[in-house]
Amino acid sequence: MIEISFLIPVYNQPEDLRTCISSIVSYHGDDIEVVVNDDCSTEELGLVVDGFHDERIRLYRNSKNLGLDGNILSGIQNCRGRYIFLLRTRDLVIAESISDIFFAIKKHPNIVYLTGTCLDDDGLPRLFHRNEICTKGEAALRVHDSIHFHPSGSLFRKEDIDVCKYKKYLERFPVPRLWFMVDQLIRLELTQKGDFCLLSKPIWIYTYTNRNKKKSVHPSEGGHLYAQKNTFLRYQSEMEFVAAEFEDGLKMQRFIQTFRFWLFYATWGYLAIMSDENIMSHYGIKSENVDIETERKKFLDFTEKIENKLGIVEDKYFEAKQKIIKNNIEYEEVRQKQELRKISVGELSLPIIRQIEKIKSKGNNFADCIAQNGFYRIGIYGMGYLGKFVWDELVHSNSVKIVFICDKMYQEEMPIVQGTNAIPANKIDSYEIDALLITPIQHKNEILQEINCKAPKIIISDLLQCEK
Repeated sequence: MIEISFLIPVYNQPEDLRTCISSIVSYHGDDIEVVVNDDCSTEELGLVVDGFHDERIRLYRNSKNLGLDGNILSGIQNCRGRYIFLLRTRDLVIAESISDIFFAIKKHPNIVYLTGTCLDDDGLPRLFHRNEICTKGEAALRVHDSIHFHPSGSLFRKEDIDVCKYKKYLERFPVPRLWFMVDQLIRLELTQKGDFCLLSKPIWIYTYTNRNKKKSVHPSEGGHLYAQKNTFLRYQSEMEFVAAEFEDGLKMQRFIQTFRFWLFYATWGYLAIMSDENIMSHYGIKSENVDIETERKKFLDFTEKIENKLGIVEDKYFEAKQKIIKNNIEYEEVRQKQELRKISVGELSLPIIRQIEKIKSKGNNFADCIAQNGFYRIGIYGMGYLGKFVWDELVHSNSVKIVFICDKMYQEEMPIVQGTNAIPANKIDSYEIDALLITPIQHKNEILQEINCKAPKIIISDLLQCEK
């Protein structure tokens, strides 16, 4: 019996598809299948599938191009497993974790949705979760709002997915290929069907969009993927979905959260997207000037039309709405502080990075410089701007072994890659290391006092001073 169908909705990208499938089929059980749903690719994907000689992989091809959401729904219908694990072509499954997924769904038969910690393609934790079971209703809704908005890394129970229902909402969208909402609405409805499960163990890998050399394929008609008019219509889709499909006891709470999410997305989120050159390049979008007050007013005017259409009159909703608007306005102060911190950290880190590059330019190896100090087994504290740079420099070294990485975001111990663990600060003394490299630039003295470590605590800038 097939328990899990790994669904890969794909359009072209044969090399990415091959890598994605490889990450799954290294699991050897016959209780899984891989469903490759081809959305009328112009490149030959059958050769990729045939090359595996694995009967667990099945290829389907749509009769016409449906776009991502339509392809997901088509793929769901082709899956035979009790559960469906949705995976974007460029992302990967960590095969060793599949047994952990099986353990969770067998131990908790009411699970309708599962996800877990996600690594990025540098092997570092990108999204971190704690082990948690959230019961259906309010608890599941709460965790729904904290989980990634991304068509990958999610396990759904198939019997709770009504494909025809979601097709109705997809077909209402003016340009269906630009909807990008179906997985979000499926998860939203599942909050009323059963329990949500979060795993702290890494189960999938997110590949950064800006590392994909190919441009995203989307229609020129209807504007681009992030156009405000499409954002407004996605928002309307969710509000109408909640009105029609949600239980009365949870409906008002969901209206409030839906308003909160899309207000931010249509204002500060939109500004962030329009400021990201990598996203602009990947999607072929021309950057736009964003005036937050103007965008907020447009969104609130659009919201009023939706409220009238859906007949929302409850005082509780409007009171919550005013608080959300106030927080949205005050976010400017928070954002400025974050930007100042980002700039200052970047400016402080740059001389250190240049110094490492200078060591390399002289034909020396940064890892060897660390080893020459007698530090062969190290821990890295702080996985921010500089910490990730140090990780990239040392992770494949033969002379230095990274035993663990540590960051305040890590709340539980977990294995990642290259035999390294990600750990919370209170676990540092559990590991035998020669030195702990401290990478944060700001508050380093406070960090030195707070961290308990038997091994020497070495500030990375001090270490480099010795190498001049």
